Amino acid sequence: MKNNGRMFIYGFDEKEIDELKKIVSENKLPGFSKIEENMSEMRIRDIIKGVKMETHNEELPNCKLVLFNKFVDKEIETAIKAIRNITESSPIFATVTPTSMNWTIKHLLDELNKEREWYIKNGYKNV
Repeated sequence: MKNNGRMFIYGFDEKEIDELKKIVSENKLPGFSKIEENMSEMRIRDIIKGVKMETHNEELPNCKLVLFNKFVDKEIETAIKAIRNITESSPIFATVTPTSMNWTIKHLLDELNKEREWYIKNGYKNV
């Protein structure tokens, strides 16, 4: 049964995107869309709807993001394991929540980076 799930990615280079296409195909995962830097002030809900508009170019953190929307747990688990094998830097993995739907990409990345920094500062590994 199709669940209309989708991954939204940011910060991946072309080689990693090609690998991600293979991962999606081989594991029968829902597809993905690329978040561009010029979408920094777009709200998550608009990106999910497929709205394409450039906003003013707000500087985004230098990181990789994989944002899951309507993925089931098994799909998330499969995707995370596979994606960790194609990139040298550790992406931030997150799921869309009712709260984050109203956030801009910049706000989401800022919050997720703060959270990651807290975990690192407090001795957690694999974040």
